[in-house]
Amino acid sequence: MSDVMTVILWVLAAGALIRLHVAFWVRWFGLDRSGDEVHFATTEDGWKIAVHHYCPERKRYAEPVFLCPGMGANRYNYDLIEERSLVRTLCARGFDVWLCELR
Repeated sequence: MSDVMTVILWVLAAGALIRLHVAFWVRWFGLDRSGDEVHFATTEDGWKIAVHHYCPERKRYAEPVFLCPGMGANRYNYDLIEERSLVRTLCARGFDVWLCELR
């Protein structure tokens, strides 16, 4: 097996372990980190992608913030716990935040 293939397999394995780790703790502590609204967009090939909308109490900015996690990540990377949530920090400062889930 080539070195490139080995690196790719390790990256995929690490991504899967991180996803399992987050899923375990979310289920264990019963965290429901959904947005104020959840919308679904259907792709051309039939996948339904969730888009979570976090509404600020007082909107201070006209432009919304749209966050999209990268490969091997999901919305919990931006909104896992209250003290370290980028989404909730932006929302508390008046931004209209949209956070998408990828496939």
